[in-house]
Amino acid sequence: MDSVEEWVRREPAPALRGLIDDYVGYRLLGQPPAVHRGLPSRHMTFIISIGTPIDVVRQTNAAQPPERYRTVISGLQASSALIAHSGSQEGVAISLSPLGSAALLRLPAAELWDLLCASSARSACCARPAADPG
Repeated sequence: MDSVEEWVRREPAPALRGLIDDYVGYRLLGQPPAVHRGLPSRHMTFIISIGTPIDVVRQTNAAQPPERYRTVISGLQASSALIAHSGSQEGVAISLSPLGSAALLRLPAAELWDLLCASSARSACCARPAADPG
């Protein structure tokens, strides 16, 4: 298989500026397996996987175990998360402002501090462990 690396960045519609900074679509296929560091940010990054699940091998909060997700939200943390991939990833990353995070999640961004994937019942939209393929 030939390797593919595609990135597309788009600005939000004018009505969403102030809530969303940008959208980034990505498609990586046939790449070497790797581990990515999810770094702290001034944005909350909402990622939707449309390919293989997002494999978080180390959460930003040691109380959270490793998990595989279809969606994650991250950014407001003191340390980096580690996300592994087998050489293929496809998805969309949406950079949310704190106001945008509150509007989408119905939670203040401070409640998501140091959580890569919110797992409380109130924020279940952020924590969608991937279904077991087997």
